[in-house]
Amino acid sequence: MATLQLNLVKHLFGLTLQGIKKEEYRTITPYWAKRLLCMENGDKLTECYSEKSIEWLCTSLKRWEDLYYNSIEDVLDKFHIKFKEYQNTHFRNGYKPLDKVPRFIIENKGVTVGIGKEEWGFIGDKPMFIIQHGEIIEQFNIK
Repeated sequence: MATLQLNLVKHLFGLTLQGIKKEEYRTITPYWAKRLLCMENGDKLTECYSEKSIEWLCTSLKRWEDLYYNSIEDVLDKFHIKFKEYQNTHFRNGYKPLDKVPRFIIENKGVTVGIGKEEWGFIGDKPMFIIQHGEIIEQFNIK
């Protein structure tokens, strides 16, 4: 399985590293949909859907109740998609070279769509992609 690569601002990086923050949030946009979703058979979304269709998919995920879906799973089924499976998430704090940037690898417990926790950086009341964390596996350049 692949490793998801993400950057975090210092404050959220520290909370995640300390084990306080157990989820990461990303806006439901075509950019994140292409990184966090795939077709049921594992193909990339762009191999089966146009950009316009991926935008509609994102709208459907954000507004599933308004569009008369019973659940997020119904949206996934309709579009024949699933959440990509990542073994780990590699977090970086900044854009320095790997041998200098604070970073760590954490177990990835999966991706869902939902409402997050404000104390963990969630802002607003709209559904977002939620990346769930497990245990920290390895740390680099941490002071």
